[in-house]
Parts: sequence; C-alpha cells; structure tokens
Amino acid sequence: MNSKLAYLVGLIGGDGCICVSKGDYSIHVVDSCLEFHQTVIAPLFEECFGMRPRVSPMKTHLRRTTFRTRLRSKKIAEFLISLGIPSGKKTLVMKTPDWILRGSEEIQRSYIRGWMDAEGCVTRLLLKREKKNYIYPKISMQVANSPIRDEICAMMEKFGVRFSKWNSGNMHGFAVTGFKNAGEYMNAVGFTHPRKLTAWGLTWHTMTKTMGCDSERRSESHKLGRSSDWGL
Repeated sequence: MNSKLAYLVGLIGGDGCICVSKGDYSIHVVDSCLEFHQTVIAPLFEECFGMRPRVSPMKTHLRRTTFRTRLRSKKIAEFLISLGIPSGKKTLVMKTPDWILRGSEEIQRSYIRGWMDAEGCVTRLLLKREKKNYIYPKISMQVANSPIRDEICAMMEKFGVRFSKWNSGNMHGFAVTGFKNAGEYMNAVGFTHPRKLTAWGLTWHTMTKTMGCDSERRSESHKLGRSSDWGL
C-alpha cells in the first residue's frame, strides 16, 4: 500500500467506477479536463499497473463533451476492489479503507487529494461590505456520502486545516475559506488537477490582484509563502 494507490482510491471514489458485467471488468475515471487525463490519470495507471489505459471523449446527458480514462483488466479491477473501492454503484456505500485510516500522513494526504481532484471546487468568495467588497479564495467539496465527508474532515483537522461543515438535503460538504485557511489546505494536501491548480491565477501576484484583497489581508497572506508553496 502506498500513496499513489491511496490517491487512486480517492480519485475513483469520487469520479470513477469499477464496472463488472458478464465477465467484463473495467475501471473508468471521468473528468472534463483532457490535460488531467493525459498528464496525471493515464500515466499513474501505467506506473501502478504496467498498462496504458485508453483516454477517449464521451458525450454527457447535457450533450457536452467530457473525457474518460478506461482500463480493462479483471486482475486490476479485483485488486482495486480489494483496496476498498466497491464495484458498481458506490455513492452511498463507499467508505475510507482501514489501511488508509491507519496509514501514514503521506497516504492520507494523497487519499484526500484524490477526492479533491475529483470532487473539490476552487472558487472565489465575495463578501459585500458597506464601503468595499472583498474577494477571498474558497476550497470546497460536497458529496452524498456523509461518512466520507466526515472522514476526510477528520484527517484534514489532524493536519491543521480549518474548515466549516454543512449539510443540505442529501448533500454533505465542507468549505475552506480565506487566504490563511486555504494556504493551510494547499500546504497540507493541495491539488494535482491542472485546472484547480491554476484556478486563482498562475502566480501569487496575479492571484492577490485578482482577489482584490486589502493591504492587511495581503500582508497576512504573504507570510504563508509565495505561489510555489501553494503548488500554483
């Protein structure tokens, strides 16, 4: 068990599927970013299993084009199932495997990163005040599986990441808001997804300029380090 497999468990748990039908075994990961498939997902499958998966476009129910990385192998599918990824519909039955919960910090960080690359969202939070509006970074995730949310939050809390949890109907989520808290997340976990790495701007300067933060907030944020510390 290693951090790369932990990342795959989180990634497939969020945006993937293990399909078993009439003797056919396949592993799928779906994401709209072709670069993510070509530079991260496909090379990782090949590195871990010695087989190059197929990356192909597919149409969604909204008639939008997204992309799928697919690998056909009974042996690999059964191995991934043994790691704790359920086959078929897994939305409400997926649990964080014990080997990850009891694993090293590196394994747990990679597992969270896999989930966040799949289900995480990087946005800007607008706070309106009487004299001025402020824009802050926001990192969030929502899933229908509340135990997964809670397990991820428990691990992040151990790493010193501050967040707020929420529930709305059948969805359960958390949010990391503000420069300091987002910096703690990026230093502890981060992203591998190309679009999420560049969502705030390519450099620290462009990020703070885009956010329009005030001088006090910019000074506080600068103490966290430059853009390289954020993985940007």
